[in-house]
Amino acid sequence: MEEEHKNTATTTAKTATLANGTNVTSKAIKNWKKLAEKPGNKAKQIAALTSLAECYYVGICVDKDEKEAIKFERKAAMLGHAMSQFNLSLNYAQGIGVDKNLEIASMWCSKAAAQGHASLKEPA
Repeated sequence: MEEEHKNTATTTAKTATLANGTNVTSKAIKNWKKLAEKPGNKAKQIAALTSLAECYYVGICVDKDEKEAIKFERKAAMLGHAMSQFNLSLNYAQGIGVDKNLEIASMWCSKAAAQGHASLKEPA
């Protein structure tokens, strides 16, 4: 399945689609990078950072690079994005793109939980 997705969303693709339905082109990547570095509109900055992270995690219109994905994910997490905080907790717990560190994983998980991240809520 991953190989199938990889073949449809590589750096040779002129366009691809993120999980949320956003179309991705090399122009979109450039625009997101500009927005990611530009403080001001926090929501737009977080959207750009999370889109870039997804592209680099999977290799959509860029080379797959987990360390680069983590860089964008961390910036979004630092801005208070609960999903990015949760994703970082998983990355540190499993050693994906970073050295495995359960203490840091726990810290990011706690931050996401404090915001009520859906994956961390008690079952009803």
